[in-house]
Amino acid sequence: MICRLIGVAVALAALLAGALPAAAATLPKDIAAQLRRSPLVVDPSLAEAVPAAQRRAVLRAIEAAPYPVWVVLVPITAGDRYGGDAGRFLGVVHGRLGRDGVYVTVSGRLLSHRAFGVDDEHPDLNQASTVGNFESGVYDEPQIAKVRRFVEALRAPDLAARYARTEARLRRQREESLAPPPPAAADGEEQDGGVGWLLPVAVLTALGAGAGGALVHRRRRRHARPAPADEPLIPARVFQHAHSAQAGELREQIEERLIAFADRIDRTGTPASDTAQERQQHALAAYAAARRVLASEPRMVDLVGALVLVEDGSRALAAAEALEASRPAPRTAPLCFFDPRHPGSTLPVDWPGGLTVPACATCRAALRANRPPDALLDDGRPWFETDSLWARTGFGVFAPDLAQRVGRGELRRARDGA
Repeated sequence: MICRLIGVAVALAALLAGALPAAAATLPKDIAAQLRRSPLVVDPSLAEAVPAAQRRAVLRAIEAAPYPVWVVLVPITAGDRYGGDAGRFLGVVHGRLGRDGVYVTVSGRLLSHRAFGVDDEHPDLNQASTVGNFESGVYDEPQIAKVRRFVEALRAPDLAARYARTEARLRRQREESLAPPPPAAADGEEQDGGVGWLLPVAVLTALGAGAGGALVHRRRRRHARPAPADEPLIPARVFQHAHSAQAGELREQIEERLIAFADRIDRTGTPASDTAQERQQHALAAYAAARRVLASEPRMVDLVGALVLVEDGSRALAAAEALEASRPAPRTAPLCFFDPRHPGSTLPVDWPGGLTVPACATCRAALRANRPPDALLDDGRPWFETDSLWARTGFGVFAPDLAQRVGRGELRRARDGA
């Protein structure tokens, strides 16, 4: 809290002064000295590219950010004292300044950030970074524009939606950049102009390798038609395959569903109805939580949790689309409590402790015969006998805010025994 107050006070002082320090240097001690006076430091060589109006806008965004933000715009090159490594540079600056927060710079036209002593999962700094770098569609835009968008995104209520749309567009662009060129047009024949802008191939390749959201490079038709209103985002066959899939196969299935999810969000946009918006926000939270699980070195039980989150988001998105179209939201049965991968519809059954849980036909038959149901195992034990986040929430059966809990980092804390 003290660090945040200091950052806000410094930002306000710079705003009142109407300008930032006129000079900066790349030596860590000099940068730290300037950061103590203003949370935005710009090297003199970049000053002309950072108009005063943009500086003031970034300072206002820093003031409103959920935690301290420190921005340093200096040239970072391969032969410098940091080896051209933006992350290393930010680590050194943090060590010199000694204050927690989010440190930001731009190197090679890409914004980089590092978080120290703050919760980098709420808001999601990686999502904000993707939005900051690529949402505008202008790769060579001024550095300060990317910084402003990143900082403002930290408190944007629609961050997850903006991230999903940006990620979907990047994936499509990468697919189109790797596709073979179209046949040459005959004289007088108009050619398709393609996308309005393309990222450099190196950046697209990096994104395909995992930056910006673990994009999967499966080619799809460019102009996909919207799915019918009654088409589920996770068909029953996916759960049938998931029950026998190995971890790698299940992860690939989840990735495919997440990409379908992002494409559908990109096509539909933000609903006008408040109720539909609420359901869409729930869907986006589930989408972001599933992505977070996939990025956490997941075990099989975690992958099943990600599948549950995708299903939850899929149902919420279908409800949002139905409400926006003045149709009743589709009614669906919950997944099987004992193993969410079990196919088929479920019915409620009594469970020890006075609980009622949904169970598939196979598990209900086992319980009637006084046999243990075919439960998902976690480290050799039925998952509900552990102390994982999934057990604490019943994969969402007992906690409708499962996505928010994952977003707050409770999956990681449960693993660490917190």
